[in-house]
Amino acid sequence: QRQMCIRDSSNLSLILGDALRLPFRECSFDVVIASATIEHLPEPTKMIKEINCVLKKNGICVITTPDPFFEAVATKIGHLAKEQHIETFKLSRLIDLFRSEEFKILLAEKFMISPIGFVPFESMVERIIKKVGLSFLMCNQVVVTRKL
Repeated sequence: QRQMCIRDSSNLSLILGDALRLPFRECSFDVVIASATIEHLPEPTKMIKEINCVLKKNGICVITTPDPFFEAVATKIGHLAKEQHIETFKLSRLIDLFRSEEFKILLAEKFMISPIGFVPFESMVERIIKKVGLSFLMCNQVVVTRKL
């Protein structure tokens, strides 16, 4: 419900709003990024519909979300508070949600070997892990889509 706009000298505007009711005109953006957001929402499909609305034709959407398995592990060991996230998503579910709103899937994969991203040489380690078929060890997921 809150909305706030902050401007700085770099001509950047930051707006705090509701992901289920985006405060922007239709077809306003070339790119929408929702990092670690969808798992907090009671109506994830509604957010995807809103993104579809504010994206221009052929616009790109990038969504990241934790992997459900590692989310459960982090909760069990006390790294995350219980019930912090409303729903966790497998990549297949995210793909289905976006396809149902007529997005083309450009990329859907797991990433980030460390949940906090501080492992030295992390990008190199991730490339090796993916190359040898161990992507299931990644802690997060990314889906990149294009609005049709």
